[in-house]
Amino acid sequence: MARIEAVAVIGGGRWARVLAETVHKLVGPTRRVTLHSQHCSDAVATWLQEKRLTDSIGISAEMPSGSEAASSAVIVANAARDHEAVTEFALNAGAPVLVEKPIALTRKGAEDLVNLAHRTSGQLAAANVFLFARYIRRFATHLPAKSKKIQSMHVRWVDPQGEFRYGEVKSYDAGLPVFKDVLPHVSAILSALFPSAKHACRDLQFFRGGAQLEIEIEVNEIPCKIILARNGDKRERSITANLEGDTVHLDFSTEPGTIRDAREFCDADPHWHTQSRPIASMLHSFLRWADELEFDARLSTDAAVGACALMDQVSILYKRQLISWLKSPVRLSDQQSLRYAADEILLAEGHLEPVVLEQYRSRLLNSDLELIEQLLMSKQRRALLDQSRLESRT
Repeated sequence: MARIEAVAVIGGGRWARVLAETVHKLVGPTRRVTLHSQHCSDAVATWLQEKRLTDSIGISAEMPSGSEAASSAVIVANAARDHEAVTEFALNAGAPVLVEKPIALTRKGAEDLVNLAHRTSGQLAAANVFLFARYIRRFATHLPAKSKKIQSMHVRWVDPQGEFRYGEVKSYDAGLPVFKDVLPHVSAILSALFPSAKHACRDLQFFRGGAQLEIEIEVNEIPCKIILARNGDKRERSITANLEGDTVHLDFSTEPGTIRDAREFCDADPHWHTQSRPIASMLHSFLRWADELEFDARLSTDAAVGACALMDQVSILYKRQLISWLKSPVRLSDQQSLRYAADEILLAEGHLEPVVLEQYRSRLLNSDLELIEQLLMSKQRRALLDQSRLESRT
């Protein structure tokens, strides 16, 4: 008999809705699927009506109760800053849990969740969706067996503003730095190409208030440049391996993409239109494990914890360069970038009332250096913004 009776998707944003719809297609009427969202329940209700899914997917503005979670598979796809707390709740309730990237915001947070799963004999899986992409596996077959023949790697990951994906306009969490948003994907892909490799950050270049970064890391002593950008001109997803006398290039900006080297130019996944896509494959594997069937190693938390360790290293360089940029006269010549940086700082703790956000945004845009210092200290930022929230409601 199947262990789980329902699937609870925590979150109400675009990606949580994509996951919920995909789960529904997989389980049909055999399992109840519910989206749990405190802040987006109205938007979810509208989406369900537009998709004609009101009779198929439930909606709740509350978290599932402990007893509900215990009989459900839980998919954590809410704001990244809340992943750790929600995952802890679900594991303590006895639910099998799949956590979207990043599994936590720090290596310690990720390791705490893994340790909790061990102590409770719980089932904790990481949503390593690109490990389920056949085009990544095919790209790996074009690389030499010995990594020493690879001279360098280059990754480009650019998101345009207002991109239309899965039937909706894609947006990002303005309070989450781009590297914390994207490095879990990049780290998982690199772990597929170079199993058991350690990723070490060597340098970081900071552009456009943090909206664009160039990160230099080493993977098995192979230098790898990672370019991450938001609000770019067009969608870009590519990986290039520079070999001795050859270059292997995967462009998956439009999935499944193409692979090019000195010998051929080919479709990266000839079965893209006839076999399961990465999201469906990942969710299928997780639901099988939730029903106490076999574990798919691609769901392992190892890559997710490794990504958090890399994020910790990048964070040190990022904060240093952010502070330097905020205090330099250069920022005044680019108000769009300054606004990006201001929103990232102000929204790091979550939603702010519009009046509060605009008040502090104006002060930052007008070079209030004392305020910058306060907001860059997380405890001071939390206290300052909490007080402002209270004042705005009185």
